[in-house]
Amino acid sequence: MIDIAELKAEIEAQNLSWTPLEKPIFNIAEGGGGPGAFLGVVMDPQVAMAQVTLARAVESAAFAALPKPPRAIDWRRAREQSNFLTPIRNQGACGACVAFATVAVVESRLAIEHGETDPDLDLSEAGLFFGAGRACAQGWWPENAMGYARTKGLGSEAEFPYPGRDFAAIPVKPVAWVTGWENAGTSDHRRKAIAYRGPVVAVIEVKEDFLYYRSGIYKWATGPFVGWHAIAVVGYDDDRQAWIIKNSWGREWGDDGFGYIAYGACEIEKNVFWDPYVTAVLAAARPATASLVAERPKPKRNTPRKR
Repeated sequence: MIDIAELKAEIEAQNLSWTPLEKPIFNIAEGGGGPGAFLGVVMDPQVAMAQVTLARAVESAAFAALPKPPRAIDWRRAREQSNFLTPIRNQGACGACVAFATVAVVESRLAIEHGETDPDLDLSEAGLFFGAGRACAQGWWPENAMGYARTKGLGSEAEFPYPGRDFAAIPVKPVAWVTGWENAGTSDHRRKAIAYRGPVVAVIEVKEDFLYYRSGIYKWATGPFVGWHAIAVVGYDDDRQAWIIKNSWGREWGDDGFGYIAYGACEIEKNVFWDPYVTAVLAAARPATASLVAERPKPKRNTPRKR
């Protein structure tokens, strides 16, 4: 573990603008290390490089036609200061971050599409992750999660609550789908995707001090590489030179579960941003929440939910 006094000294010495917690949000060894310990991205460097190279070479006509993106957007306070993000979740000591990031983005995209503020939409991360045959120690890759959500769909959390550990797949009725996606590889495409369509899925490199992040704009100060992790990018701020992220480590990490990552930090621009198209049952007839949330209380997920 990093000595907190040494971490604070490094942050000050490097003139960084973030504040650490007094202790890490978790001990990476608790989950057995690697993708089983609160992270969960399995990366093939050659595939990742090919994806971002192709994405940077081609921008879709739909995005090319959009106007210049604004200097900042934050979907917690967008469109007359309204929140279009679902509550912070907690993946626990299981490498299911890809499923959590994917579900977070789909939920928010549906809320934006239907004008649903403070959405209580709650799709099943377990249905996506375990339904696809994944295990906590395996992890995943966002492109594969998108593909599964397109062919099999996403079920309701009520039908398959997240157990926080390996669990046999439970058949669930799909209520939402990813109908397709684009790989945003350029700075302009990424900003347009976020500003005009909503949050996106991204992959970051995690160094040990990231586990201590509390507030401010994160840049690496000290500590070894821990692993790769999927998050939802829910905004950006060109004045602060930072991406705004929604994490899946509960509300104790960061600013109530959210954080700022400096442009270029965490290798966040090394991979594409996954920019999905989404749909839901009866979406054309009524708001998605009417068909997806079956009159139940708003969930509290500061800790992994148990069955």
